[in-house]
Amino acid sequence: MSYHVLIAEDETITRNAIADNLRAILPDARLVLAENGLRAVEQARDLPRLDIVFMDLVMPVLDGVQAARRLRAQWENCQIVFLTAYSDFTFMREALDLGAVDYLLKPFSQTGLIAAVQKATSRLKLLEQTREQLNEAQAERERLSDLVDERTLLDVASGALDIDSEEALAGSAASGAFAVVRCPAGFSPRRAAGLLRGAQWETRLRVLVRVREEYVFLLLFSALEEDVSAIVQERLSGLFVKIRRLMHVDISAAVSDTFHSLHRAAEACFHCYAALPEYGVRWLRENGAEAYAMGPPPSFRLDADGVQVLFDYFALQRFSLSICQRHLLARMEEAGSLLPHMRARVMECTDIEGLLAAAQELCAEAAGLPAETAQAADDTEARIRDYLLDHYAEEVTLEGISGALGYSRTYFSKLFKRLFGMNFVVYLTGLRIEEAKRLLKNEKLGIREVAVRTGFRDGAYFSSTFRRVTGQTPSEYQEAVRSKP
Repeated sequence: MSYHVLIAEDETITRNAIADNLRAILPDARLVLAENGLRAVEQARDLPRLDIVFMDLVMPVLDGVQAARRLRAQWENCQIVFLTAYSDFTFMREALDLGAVDYLLKPFSQTGLIAAVQKATSRLKLLEQTREQLNEAQAERERLSDLVDERTLLDVASGALDIDSEEALAGSAASGAFAVVRCPAGFSPRRAAGLLRGAQWETRLRVLVRVREEYVFLLLFSALEEDVSAIVQERLSGLFVKIRRLMHVDISAAVSDTFHSLHRAAEACFHCYAALPEYGVRWLRENGAEAYAMGPPPSFRLDADGVQVLFDYFALQRFSLSICQRHLLARMEEAGSLLPHMRARVMECTDIEGLLAAAQELCAEAAGLPAETAQAADDTEARIRDYLLDHYAEEVTLEGISGALGYSRTYFSKLFKRLFGMNFVVYLTGLRIEEAKRLLKNEKLGIREVAVRTGFRDGAYFSSTFRRVTGQTPSEYQEAVRSKP
């Protein structure tokens, strides 16, 4: 490798001696000589790169420390070897602060110079290897990201997620929503996609965007249990208002309800597509989601007919055995009829015919389980409410509360909505906002402290959520309630 080396030394004899030695040590190196720090900085600007610097600490016009700082600003990875006749700790400390690779006291030997060069070149080689590895990793991430983006929309739309992508998404997403944007004639969908990607989405949201003719499809996942649908509607509404004002273009969109299970994601996707004209259905057919051209997945009933309808749907979708097993388990779990031995029985099936027979037997067994009484429902509602009142200030998740109360996540989500008339995230958010309103009346508490006490770890998210629910920012609400007599 050919190195670019800068020698900044005000003593001509020393400067030339270093250059002569370096020509022997690094015969392919390009050497640049400077008589002071300012000249060194000026000459470095014209170099294609700067690898190694030999810098005298005490020089006229601009000393070595100041010159090294300027060189570092332009050439972050250049390796600096300081030269000085003073063994002063102050100089050494400044050299270390600037990341010096070595420190040579004058007069130095050729052995010391060789050792310094070896240290510098070793660091440069390590940096180059690291850079190559990072570039390769980034290229692979981008390649996989493109594949995941493309397949995620298609797989979720058809309900045919493969096990790897399902586990990957489930591990990083607690809630999500679909959105379909229709661009009018004369407004480029790719331009719209760029605006949507660049919108001020929260950092916790993963946003996948695909363009098909005049439509832009969005799939959004959040790492938190929250009402993603409301966030998406708010962001799109604000963006479309700006586009209408600045570009005089009206854009329409359909946003699904928030889903908290990948098995529900396909249904959410369908409801968005249902708002599209014929082209949306054609796009689905061309990409393998034929069932959705005819309607959403069938509702699940705990009887022989319900099982048969579900398996007819599986056949229409051409689902593999593993996908059928996961869908069946999800539907049984949602119905509150999945016991541990039932899960094992489903997973031990080796073909779809055997799975159908097992499903009919298990659903017949589940249908005989005792129904929940009204008193039991009241007790359950009270247990859930008490738990949330005790833990709302913590990082409460649907998975966490369902596990603490002895339910599966999917069944608990359905049970919660039946008992409280709203989904878990909406209820928890309302509870936190009510408590925040109470705390904001306390003149000793700041907004940041109120956010933390009510379970919001992100102050910006607390402010945006508070405003969405109450119509005021926390500071506006605080000022209003404190000004009252």
